[in-house]
Amino acid sequence: MKMTMAALFDENSEWEKNKDIDDIARQAQQRLQKSGMPKRQWSGWEHETCYDLLNEARGYVSDKASMPRGLVKLNHPSVVFYNGSYDEKASSLPQEVTLKESLERKCWQTYLEATPSEEVLAAAALMLQPRSVEMDIKRGSQIEILHIYHIMDKKNGDVLGQNTRMNIDKHCQVKVVEHFHCLDECVYLHNGWIHVKEGAHLTKDCLVYPSPSSQLHVGRYHHLERNSQFNQVSMMQDTRYARFYDQVDLAGPNADAQMKSLLLAHAKQHVHHLISMNHLAPKTQSKQLCKGVSRSKGVSNFFGKIYVANAAQQTDASQINHNILLEEGAAAHSKPELEIFADDVKCAHGSTLGQIEKEKLRYLAMRGLDEQAAKKMLIVGFVAEMIASFSDQARCKVAEWVDGFMKLKKVLN
Repeated sequence: MKMTMAALFDENSEWEKNKDIDDIARQAQQRLQKSGMPKRQWSGWEHETCYDLLNEARGYVSDKASMPRGLVKLNHPSVVFYNGSYDEKASSLPQEVTLKESLERKCWQTYLEATPSEEVLAAAALMLQPRSVEMDIKRGSQIEILHIYHIMDKKNGDVLGQNTRMNIDKHCQVKVVEHFHCLDECVYLHNGWIHVKEGAHLTKDCLVYPSPSSQLHVGRYHHLERNSQFNQVSMMQDTRYARFYDQVDLAGPNADAQMKSLLLAHAKQHVHHLISMNHLAPKTQSKQLCKGVSRSKGVSNFFGKIYVANAAQQTDASQINHNILLEEGAAAHSKPELEIFADDVKCAHGSTLGQIEKEKLRYLAMRGLDEQAAKKMLIVGFVAEMIASFSDQARCKVAEWVDGFMKLKKVLN
């Protein structure tokens, strides 16, 4: 099925006239046509049309694909998605995990209703990809590590869409490392639905690999039941445009969510992380911590919201965002927000933005460090807490990326 992005917004297009298109896709298209795509500039929830954002993105082919030559079956527990499709030959599923591709769409109706109407990227993926991948983890499973790879190598601005559901049954202990790796210029739209059932614990690292010409748009909805825990650490960097929207609904008493993210932006790159933490039941806890570092003309954006429903008494929630601008032309925008309807709660939020203090640079210069080495030392100290939060499988890679980020040349125009 071949289509262009322009067709998604054209009410008279052949796609619109196709009688085989289901109700979910039509609802998604209506949302797109109403809102348009998000702006690259930070302006809250405002949107513009998709054409400037996606530039010359031409379309998407939903035919199945196989991994390119040279990539062999991985010998560690893994799920591989290649150009939007599940690649069974390259994957190595543990016994506790079952996976199937499905054309069932009813579940995504709830997804559209749960996510804000302004988050149109999820809608776009539902239009582009008719299939979804459902991953079920058996009750009581203990999975030390499961790698999920999203590998894209479409060229010339091709647009790829993918929808995945992960159901973690009761009392599971699961650790996931999720990799997003765009090898060429492409636009990747990804929906994720994660259901963490009663007493289950999910720990996840999310890694965005360097890809200066690609665009990555990810929308994820997390539903947490009673006594469940969800911990996520994300690293976003070195892409033309990366936008992650994470919504967490703490729907059961004593549910706990911890989210950390590290944003690195350089050379006209835009990196966005939007988090909506919804406390819907009593005695729930959440923490958000986001740190951003921007270099020449790079832009990092953080939008965080804590919502506490009237029934969510004894909620404990915090939201912190710190940003450093290393060079002239760099930018960072922060918008923490609280919306509280309960009386017995403990909620806090804060945001800081600034440059490296000259006094610290002078202090290090007196001890023999040049300016570049001094800046690197201070930035490493700034992000050390974030690096330490990653699992052993991801920590070395993240430290390597931070080191490479500090060695990039300054962009003058």
